[in-house]
Amino acid sequence: MTSKKFWQFESIGIKDDPSYNEVDQSIETFEKTVRYKDNRYEVELPWKGDWHELNDNYSVAKKRLDSLVRRFKNNPDLNLQYRETLHNYEKNGIIEKVPNPENPINKPVFYMPHQPLFRDESLTTKMRIVFDSSSSHSFHHLSWNDCLWPGTNLNSNIFELN
Repeated sequence: MTSKKFWQFESIGIKDDPSYNEVDQSIETFEKTVRYKDNRYEVELPWKGDWHELNDNYSVAKKRLDSLVRRFKNNPDLNLQYRETLHNYEKNGIIEKVPNPENPINKPVFYMPHQPLFRDESLTTKMRIVFDSSSSHSFHHLSWNDCLWPGTNLNSNIFELN
């Protein structure tokens, strides 16, 4: 490989393909699937391709849950607060139980590892649940985030902040 070729983006898999635009793809999915139902908006996830590329991450999520359960044994108040939050998420359709993890269904299933995040300075919500959609089984496997179009970055550019 010549040194010139080494420094070309194409040699490391980066291509400037005008037909490939992540923002356009995610907006197209949004526009095709957005609907108003039960006093809220719903939209399908903007999958990049075949969701079958996701590997079974059940063991990763189970290990994280086991760690949480051990932590809950030492803190019953946290356990109660966490369970109530998860119950509210389920009641509001934010999360759903997988009825039988051994029986495949006709839609993507990804076990989302989660953990509590505490903000003592918050006036309303001292504890919230953080879901880890970038978790994967291993370095060679895709995460949930890897399989979705990211859409527009809504975070401020650090160089533009005063």
